[in-house]
Amino acid sequence: MAGPGFEERPARAAARRPRQRQLPPEAGVAGFLAAVQRTAGNRAAAALVRRVPVQRWLERTADGWQENNRPPVGMYRYTEMVEGEMHGFESPAAGGPFVMTDWHRDRTTVPGPERGRSPARDAPAGRGEKRRRSPSPPRNEKPKRIRGGSDTEAEPEPQWYDDRRGRWRTGQPDPRRYRPATPDDRLRNATDMERTAAEHGYPDGRRPPVFVRRKFRRVVTPQAPDPRGPGLRMRDRVGRVAYVDRRGGTPHLSVVMRPGDDRLTLAGNTGKRHVTTADREAGERQLDDAYGAGPLPRDRRRRQDYLKLRALKSGDYQATHGGIPSLGDTRRALTKSSRWLNVDRGGRGQSEHGEMTTIGVLLADLRRRPPAPPGQVEELPVGGVKCSCRACQWAIDAFNAHIGPRYGCRLAVSGTHGLLFPGWKMPDWLRDDRTARDAVVEQARRAGWRFEDGVLVPPRDFRQVDRDQNPADSESEWEEMSD
Repeated sequence: MAGPGFEERPARAAARRPRQRQLPPEAGVAGFLAAVQRTAGNRAAAALVRRVPVQRWLERTADGWQENNRPPVGMYRYTEMVEGEMHGFESPAAGGPFVMTDWHRDRTTVPGPERGRSPARDAPAGRGEKRRRSPSPPRNEKPKRIRGGSDTEAEPEPQWYDDRRGRWRTGQPDPRRYRPATPDDRLRNATDMERTAAEHGYPDGRRPPVFVRRKFRRVVTPQAPDPRGPGLRMRDRVGRVAYVDRRGGTPHLSVVMRPGDDRLTLAGNTGKRHVTTADREAGERQLDDAYGAGPLPRDRRRRQDYLKLRALKSGDYQATHGGIPSLGDTRRALTKSSRWLNVDRGGRGQSEHGEMTTIGVLLADLRRRPPAPPGQVEELPVGGVKCSCRACQWAIDAFNAHIGPRYGCRLAVSGTHGLLFPGWKMPDWLRDDRTARDAVVEQARRAGWRFEDGVLVPPRDFRQVDRDQNPADSESEWEEMSD
């Protein structure tokens, strides 16, 4: 045998021997089998190629092979678009690629509905170059077969793990009913997969594709991207569900997750309209109802909040949005009781708003962490029932400009409604940072307001106006699927 997979009879070698392509050095056994498959025309080799680890080939670039380093066999990912989501065996949660290749063409057949062009065959030729084609077998020469193989036998179908039934299945999962598993999903059956993976052609339980039966699905997709990320929208949603709407009650709840904590932290405003112990208990019950299986509310927005929380619990919401880590954190935290701050902290004349309290808790935790690497910026979602007031937005902007860079983070909120409230109290974390405090004081001066002992004082001609203070509704809608 001459070269990595091309064998010729001596009499025909000089006249018909095709030009060999150089395989990447790391191709190894996979490249050898690929060349054998293309020259020998044996479909049994395709099954072997499909089982050889080739993940390192696809990790060269995010979109495949570079122009000057194409693989010897066209390799494509099994992907398809369903309800705005990308599904495929090549996703990090799904496992490795499944490749089926015809022996006489650089064409890859994928098991899904998408079929693509092979870089090796269909790439346009450069100036002065001829279009490269795959080598064909010599005329009147029968292709060789690997023992036990056949050039007409069907390609074996890929196998995948059914998370719902806890067993292996053959063929393609219905993307309308199944979705790729999230990292949390894969942990549920890790032991069984590790035990049985070798029997199904996988070296360990980390590589097999795992699919989960959907319980919820998105039926309306937003027409335009929401400037708020899915993680922040979910924190806003938790605040709305836990919020107790009573006359004279707190107008706001702020929701965060402290770094390294596994529970949600909620805080209302202090002062006259504060959170009471009864409010906290009612809020916990409402969160349990929304995250459980109780009846759905009739109000459209609240009904969607309940459905999306339950979709988060099932993993369907996180899978739809690409497995964002903050969604996984919220999903796990909702199985535990939450921490509530500013409970029964009444008073008159001044009020520390809920997000100022939760940001202070985040900052205290950040100060205990090691310094962040240069250039690292971690986004910390600060959710809430309503948008931030104008003074809170000044404080958040000052944090992101003067405090956050020291710890490699920035705060993300759902915007501001633009209103100012007399008696807004500057939190301790802001008063202790001179640069950030001076920035907020300057913003108040430009607006015609001032601070006295850390409390915001309005101008004499101030008149409060009424304005919608809620974040914009999400355009997406979800529904529960029937079995």
